[in-house]
Amino acid sequence: MKKTTSTNFENKVWLDNSCGLSSAFNILSGRWKLNIIWKIKEGANRYSSLRAAIPGITEKVLYERVKELEHDGLIERQDLQLDKPHVDRNFSF
Repeated sequence: MKKTTSTNFENKVWLDNSCGLSSAFNILSGRWKLNIIWKIKEGANRYSSLRAAIPGITEKVLYERVKELEHDGLIERQDLQLDKPHVDRNFSF
């Protein structure tokens, strides 16, 4: 946890609020996030297909990064309302 009273923290907040590129970089800077977005864009839109398409990632990290991308509004989870549980994650702009 960073100190909210430090000059470094204040500079980061100022950059995030004044520069869209800085904000975008902060959102995408987590390890694996760009790989996940790329694979979704290529058509791997189910959790299992993402897992298979990115061989070096662990289940835990994939789950965390997908949740972070979902929270940031970069991907969207869609429930397909099938008999068998199935969740589709699609990339959204």
